[in-house]
Amino acid sequence: MDLENPGVAIAYGICSMGTDVLDAEKSITAEIDRIKTETISDEEFQKDANLINTELNRFLAVTRKTLKMLRQSIITLITG
Repeated sequence: MDLENPGVAIAYGICSMGTDVLDAEKSITAEIDRIKTETISDEEFQKDANLINTELNRFLAVTRKTLKMLRQSIITLITG
Protein backbone atom coordinates (compact mmCIF):
# COMPACT_ATOMS: atom_id res chain seq x y z
CA MET A 1 0.00 0.00 0.00
CA ASP A 2 1.58 3.27 -1.09
CA LEU A 3 1.10 6.27 1.11
CA GLU A 4 1.09 9.80 -0.24
CA ASN A 5 3.48 11.04 2.47
CA PRO A 6 4.70 8.06 4.50
CA GLY A 7 5.85 8.99 7.98
CA VAL A 8 4.03 12.32 8.05
CA ALA A 9 1.79 13.05 11.01
CA ILE A 10 -0.30 16.10 11.78
CA ALA A 11 -1.17 17.34 15.27
CA TYR A 12 -3.53 20.19 15.89
CA GLY A 13 -5.49 21.71 18.71
CA ILE A 14 -8.44 24.02 19.04
CA CYS A 15 -7.85 26.63 21.70
CA SER A 16 -10.49 27.66 24.21
CA MET A 17 -11.24 31.35 24.53
CA GLY A 18 -8.38 33.06 26.31
CA THR A 19 -5.83 30.33 25.59
CA ASP A 20 -2.59 31.62 24.14
CA VAL A 21 -1.79 29.88 20.85
CA LEU A 22 1.91 29.73 21.72
CA ASP A 23 1.11 27.99 25.03
CA ALA A 24 -1.01 25.46 23.14
CA GLU A 25 1.81 24.86 20.66
CA LYS A 26 4.28 24.34 23.53
CA SER A 27 1.91 21.82 25.13
CA ILE A 28 1.56 19.85 21.90
CA THR A 29 5.33 19.88 21.37
CA ALA A 30 5.92 18.74 24.97
CA GLU A 31 3.48 15.84 24.54
CA ILE A 32 5.14 14.76 21.28
CA ASP A 33 8.56 14.89 22.98
CA ARG A 34 7.19 12.84 25.91
CA ILE A 35 5.85 10.19 23.52
CA LYS A 36 9.19 10.03 21.69
CA THR A 37 11.30 9.61 24.82
CA GLU A 38 9.26 7.83 27.50
CA THR A 39 8.77 4.09 27.70
CA ILE A 40 5.14 3.07 27.41
CA SER A 41 3.67 1.88 30.71
CA ASP A 42 2.16 -1.59 31.04
CA GLU A 43 -1.25 0.00 31.63
CA GLU A 44 -1.02 2.22 28.52
CA PHE A 45 0.26 -0.70 26.44
CA GLN A 46 -2.65 -2.91 27.51
CA LYS A 47 -5.17 -0.15 26.83
CA ASP A 48 -3.77 0.50 23.33
CA ALA A 49 -3.46 -3.22 22.56
CA ASN A 50 -7.09 -3.77 23.58
CA LEU A 51 -8.22 -0.91 21.34
CA ILE A 52 -6.24 -2.22 18.38
CA ASN A 53 -7.52 -5.76 18.90
CA THR A 54 -11.12 -4.51 19.16
CA GLU A 55 -10.78 -2.60 15.89
CA LEU A 56 -9.04 -5.55 14.22
CA ASN A 57 -11.85 -7.89 15.27
CA ARG A 58 -14.40 -5.51 13.76
CA PHE A 59 -12.59 -5.70 10.40
CA LEU A 60 -12.20 -9.46 10.61
CA ALA A 61 -15.94 -9.83 11.28
CA VAL A 62 -16.86 -8.29 7.92
CA THR A 63 -18.66 -10.73 5.64
CA ARG A 64 -19.70 -10.70 2.01
CA LYS A 65 -23.26 -10.08 3.20
CA THR A 66 -22.13 -7.06 5.23
CA LEU A 67 -20.26 -5.59 2.27
CA LYS A 68 -23.22 -6.19 -0.04
CA MET A 69 -25.56 -4.39 2.36
CA LEU A 70 -23.09 -1.50 2.66
CA ARG A 71 -22.75 -1.18 -1.12
CA GLN A 72 -26.53 -1.22 -1.53
CA SER A 73 -26.93 1.48 1.13
CA ILE A 74 -24.32 3.69 -0.54
CA ILE A 75 -25.91 3.27 -3.97
CA THR A 76 -29.34 4.09 -2.49
CA LEU A 77 -27.93 7.25 -0.90
CA ILE A 78 -26.27 8.33 -4.14
CA THR A 79 -29.10 7.53 -6.53
CA GLY A 80 -32.04 8.23 -4.24
